[in-house]
Amino acid sequence: QFIWGSQFGWSNPPLIAIMQKDPTTANFIKHIARVWVNNADYLARGKMLRPMDLSGQLKPIKRRWAMAWNDEKGTEVELMPVLNSIWQINDGSVAIVLVNITENPIDIKVKLPTPQQILAKMMSEGASEETTRKLNSPEFYPMPQNTIGMLRQQKDDGKQITSICDGDSENGFNVRAPALKCVVIVIGSEKKYGVHN
Repeated sequence: QFIWGSQFGWSNPPLIAIMQKDPTTANFIKHIARVWVNNADYLARGKMLRPMDLSGQLKPIKRRWAMAWNDEKGTEVELMPVLNSIWQINDGSVAIVLVNITENPIDIKVKLPTPQQILAKMMSEGASEETTRKLNSPEFYPMPQNTIGMLRQQKDDGKQITSICDGDSENGFNVRAPALKCVVIVIGSEKKYGVHN
């Protein structure tokens, strides 16, 4: 729910029941709840953009997708080990949200595609002329200029630490996604994010 912007916290059992049954999951839920609160400007009030394709760096993993908290069996699904979403707010700045769903830290390089890369991918997939015109819509997010990113990391004590992220929007950002944690990269912009006017 968290990564794709659903209202967070729609869980029938109280957190105490989850903590007793699965403390690791309970701590993960508390962590992403704190991330959501500290980044609500993007995650609650922002506009979700197209997520990045990280398949060039990561291989899918198998996870159990439980449909209810007491669903012991669940359904086995394949997911990327680091899930992502992209959010934009009215000032034009963008947040890249990365959630590591594994028990190990993962080093990753994230870079938002250019308009040319998006157009080439769309054309290679046999997109119609009408679809390629969508390149001029706000859903596509090449950065207007090279810029740094600010890395927001949520600590276990509830505090959020912000530092300059390694890299830049032109060359990509090098990030270590800690095990069962979420990090957010905020990229400022002097104008609206995208190729539209």
